Amino acid sequence: MSFSGDLRKELSKIIPPRRQAREAAAAALLINIGKVSRSDEGGIFLTLSGGNPMALRKYFTLIQKNVNISTDLFAPWLSGCFAKSGERRKDAGEEQAGTKEAGKDREKEGNIIKNAQNTSIPDAVFQLSGTEMMPGGEKLLPRQFTAFAEKVGMIGRDGSVRDNDGTLPAEFVKGTAGRAYLREMFLCMGFMNDPKKRYHLEFRCFSQPQADQLRAVLGEQGIHAGLTLRKKYFVVYLKDSEDIVMLLQLMGASVSLMAMENARIYKEVRNNVNRRVNCETANIGKTVESAVRQLEDIRLLRDKGILQELPAQIREAAALREEYPGASLSELGELADPPVGRSGMNHRMRKIASLAQKVQKMQ
Repeated sequence: MSFSGDLRKELSKIIPPRRQAREAAAAALLINIGKVSRSDEGGIFLTLSGGNPMALRKYFTLIQKNVNISTDLFAPWLSGCFAKSGERRKDAGEEQAGTKEAGKDREKEGNIIKNAQNTSIPDAVFQLSGTEMMPGGEKLLPRQFTAFAEKVGMIGRDGSVRDNDGTLPAEFVKGTAGRAYLREMFLCMGFMNDPKKRYHLEFRCFSQPQADQLRAVLGEQGIHAGLTLRKKYFVVYLKDSEDIVMLLQLMGASVSLMAMENARIYKEVRNNVNRRVNCETANIGKTVESAVRQLEDIRLLRDKGILQELPAQIREAAALREEYPGASLSELGELADPPVGRSGMNHRMRKIASLAQKVQKMQ
């Protein structure tokens, strides 16, 4: 599994201990995998997409903990009996834009290689209580769930079906609820590159209001997120490693956070080594260029019979340079008798260069 897939799997197992956070998590999942529709006969139905099995099963788990619903109602999906069949969804055209691609192989866009959901499970279709019963055989959700759907804003108190723009009331995105909201938003529409390769995390929102709300929640947590339009999606993205680390901390993804930190340490050490190697390479190049010029000056002075007339210290410096053409000035100074420092040897070489320039001007 890819890094992004491992992260989603880790997030799918996190169940908040507080009821407020569980409600925020369930609400965030509902607006992404759920669709409310009204039949011609007047019944109201809820369709939960099976394209993201981890999100669907987590949603059922959260609902069971928040609402007194029998486990038998969701048993086929919670037991995983559909997971091995690999059965593809037949009603993909009825899914909302935010989850259409969740169970398919994602395309390579730029340098981002998206993960694939290898299998999907059948959609879960239920009828909401408090509406006229239809003879379709769909399981009936209790009144508590209908009240929760009203609280989320997917249906009105008068039984009207509202358009889902992917946003939630403020109570589901503020404070500690905001952390649960971010966790489930990533589970439904998030993607993250392997940090060993590059730092990039994104959410593929299906509407502008949803993207704006997501950015606002991130901003309240001190995380700066960018926004770009890619095909039909509004992509909210993070590229700064510090922002990504902070988001992983907020979502409670400790395993992925550790992998991220390890990758950052590895990159930092590698970059430091590369800088030092490049610096040493540049210094070696400068030493070689300087040595070549000094050898040319020494040959010119010898050919003109000037070198033999120079002081012993200068002649010694010239002899050492010819004997050790690749040595640095510090190394030549250590070989002198008596030894001198780098500045002393540099002074002698500059004297040779000055005399060579005078000779060249006289020619």
